[in-house]
Amino acid sequence: MKSSRRSASSADAQAISHDHWFRARVEASLADPRPLASHDDVMAEVDVLIDTLEADSPHLSQK
Repeated sequence: MKSSRRSASSADAQAISHDHWFRARVEASLADPRPLASHDDVMAEVDVLIDTLEADSPHLSQK
């Protein structure tokens, strides 16, 4: 029974640690003064990146 309590305690500690990490990331993101990027702008940049990678590595292309 002790090992299952230790496992639960470890899982609780990991959950608390993750929650603190996540909240810090959200707070940092909300405080970021940089302008927001629209979804369309980000997707256009990703499309260019994917096209470049596919051109450089033909085995990655699914076309």
